[in-house]
Amino acid sequence: MPTYNDPIRHRQFVIKAMAAQGGWRARALRGLNIASPTFDAADRMLAIEAVRAYLDGEAEKRRTARGPDGVPAALEFAEAFEQIAITDGQKAMLDAHLAAPGHILTATQLAHAAGYASYEAANAQYGLLARALAEELEWTPAEQGPDGHPIWTFTLATEGSDDEAPVVALGDRAEWRWRLRPQVVEALSKR
Repeated sequence: MPTYNDPIRHRQFVIKAMAAQGGWRARALRGLNIASPTFDAADRMLAIEAVRAYLDGEAEKRRTARGPDGVPAALEFAEAFEQIAITDGQKAMLDAHLAAPGHILTATQLAHAAGYASYEAANAQYGLLARALAEELEWTPAEQGPDGHPIWTFTLATEGSDDEAPVVALGDRAEWRWRLRPQVVEALSKR
């Protein structure tokens, strides 16, 4: 009877190993999905190391396939969206952003789409979603706030205009316009 050992975390995966006739077998899971081939080795750690090497090699292939700016490809975004939890409000904002002309909305417009009372709530929720996505992608947007921390929303979107000012006047205040990244548009359009 095979014996199972405690799973090992590696990146966003869980590696499970079990004793098998003549040695050990290991493979990676991502959620409930199998994420690697099964590797056989003489001992447990060799089997686990083979899975780690495979996962690291696949991650390197994805990184090198990214464009010159290093932004993940649409397929990476699509896979990451499948792995993260998205609230109803976050989904409503994504859907509205995807449907908007030019895929451009302000935070106030995103808030309205999700039923939030203010743009601050939209900024917070979109930022949480974007950070979860970035962590799943193992990628950090280059844009930083005054405190030096990443502005996570740049995972999903960029400056919202080509020829217009990225900030629009709304009554007595100005507001940033967000344009969904083309990779995100492509990923969301396929679901």
